[in-house]
Amino acid sequence: MNTTIKTHTVHGEPMHIHIRLSDPCNNGHNDWAITADIWRKGSNILSDRNIDRCGCCHEDILSKMPSLKIFVDLHLSNESGAPMYAIENGFYHMRNSSLEVFADYMRVDLMISAKVKKEITSKESFSYWVDGLRAGWLEEANRAKALLAELIEKNSVNA
Repeated sequence: MNTTIKTHTVHGEPMHIHIRLSDPCNNGHNDWAITADIWRKGSNILSDRNIDRCGCCHEDILSKMPSLKIFVDLHLSNESGAPMYAIENGFYHMRNSSLEVFADYMRVDLMISAKVKKEITSKESFSYWVDGLRAGWLEEANRAKALLAELIEKNSVNA
């Protein structure tokens, strides 16, 4: 599943937002991504030479379309909504990153992150905690799938 939304940044630069749930690496599992191509204002968007920036332009995307935040939150998560290497990367962030980075990566609020950082000491107990998040991640992914299907339908009607 994928779609491209053709719009402009809040500064008037042409922007194509790409949202996908697919397996571009052919590794046997789908993952989420939201990226953008942004051209210089007034340039020919048919030429890649005029691209000003591209990739994870999440701030540009959200400043124009805050309704796409669910896709930004799911970026690089698997089809079930779990962050990439949820246990390994999450445990690393719990031990080595700021509270904000850890909370953002695990998609939990700061109070929960602080409690987990304080109380969980082993990877085994962290893994058990992560298992408790999976149902919420799946619910989020299912909401995103429904929204992506709506966007695909809307873009095919407007094409």
